[in-house]
Amino acid sequence: MLGQRKDEQAIPLISASLSDGDINVRREAASAIVKINGREAIPLLIDYMKRFTDTDDQEYAKSALKTIIDDRRMPVLLAILKDGPLLP
Repeated sequence: MLGQRKDEQAIPLISASLSDGDINVRREAASAIVKINGREAIPLLIDYMKRFTDTDDQEYAKSALKTIIDDRRMPVLLAILKDGPLLP
């Protein structure tokens, strides 16, 4: 809901939710942060991917990133993440 409204006042809450213990909260936060911040959300999503390495979290981050980064630029992002978990 906050992402759809593009409520910039919610950015701190949404950013913190990327570290929530509930995977469903993290999934929704990844989606919302790109709706509000666009490409400025990339560092937050990279951090999310480095902290939560299971397949589902990686897919949620990848899905969110694909809304702001096209397939042509995805390899550049993978190069940045080479020291962390890679996208499946």
